[in-house]
Amino acid sequence: MQAARQGCLNGTFLAEGAAAISVRDLGLVYGDGVFDTARTFGGRLFRAAEHVARLYESLARVRIEPGMSPQDMLAATEELVARNAAALRPGRGLVGDAAGHRGTATAG
Repeated sequence: MQAARQGCLNGTFLAEGAAAISVRDLGLVYGDGVFDTARTFGGRLFRAAEHVARLYESLARVRIEPGMSPQDMLAATEELVARNAAALRPGRGLVGDAAGHRGTATAG
């Protein structure tokens, strides 16, 4: 039995299936959004700080305010990976055998 995955929406951790955004979210309506995908090795994010820095650089360029500091985003990302450790084992990753994390921010 595969462990239930969790997500983080606006700083709140919840079951993956409970994460929902409005159909009027600008990321859906106009495609206003930025994302970054990070890989894990042995249950740890690879170059997590660099991924968060790149995400924030992209957010600044499209003038999206993420609502949390880069340090808080990094902490939340690391916490999310820890909460999903069982689901991120090799063979149970988000894409085939690749265990990873995808962060997305929209203009709301």
